[in-house]
Amino acid sequence: MAEINSLADIIRVHGVDRAEHPALIQDGRTLSWAVFAARSAQVAQGLAADGVGGQDRVAFIDKNSIEHFEVFYGAALLNAVCVDVNWRLAAPEVEYILNDSDAKILVIGPVSSRSSMRFATTSPTTTSSVCCHWRRTSGSCRATA
Repeated sequence: MAEINSLADIIRVHGVDRAEHPALIQDGRTLSWAVFAARSAQVAQGLAADGVGGQDRVAFIDKNSIEHFEVFYGAALLNAVCVDVNWRLAAPEVEYILNDSDAKILVIGPVSSRSSMRFATTSPTTTSSVCCHWRRTSGSCRATA
């Protein structure tokens, strides 16, 4: 087995060395390391296409899910940092975290997107793994009720 020296190495190494072993299990759904690695790489490609690079912040808001880990490791593959935002927070609290962390992108899962929280600069995009995302274009984020 290759040496693991970073978060990204976890997905890279196990995606090859433990390809058929279960990586994640949730609600009867199981992802092998190979599938998990491939899906994380797809997330990384999508994030990169939106301008995410090394040391950028990628915020994620939703309940715990397989998709969270795909975003987490997708960001890690780019040497970006995942900022987990509690889905139970009020809009002003989320706004503070996004601005304080200087998150470049906010990935919003399906559960959180159905809440009453909206962002003034939201630009929704539908994908297979997540419901939508918001991309910082300039300045700060402003939450609206």
